[in-house]
Amino acid sequence: MPPSDDARRGRADGSTFAVQEAAARIAGKAESFGLRVLERIARCVERAATADDMEAVRDLLPELEAAVERNRIALAPRAGQPARRG
Repeated sequence: MPPSDDARRGRADGSTFAVQEAAARIAGKAESFGLRVLERIARCVERAATADDMEAVRDLLPELEAAVERNRIALAPRAGQPARRG
């Protein structure tokens, strides 16, 4: 399951821990591809989830989802290349 789906599910379940983990994975992947805007919003979501601030998570998650969609191709695993593990 893509990390953005994990974040959405975590929000729906009220699990800030699941949102935090998903946002951290997105931020790490964005950083490795040099996608600074995506990394910044993912870190914001991660911090809100770490602070157990579900209201902020609800406010920020749509922006993160839009940023993921805008960068979907860059974030997708490359065909024929092993997935990078971090």
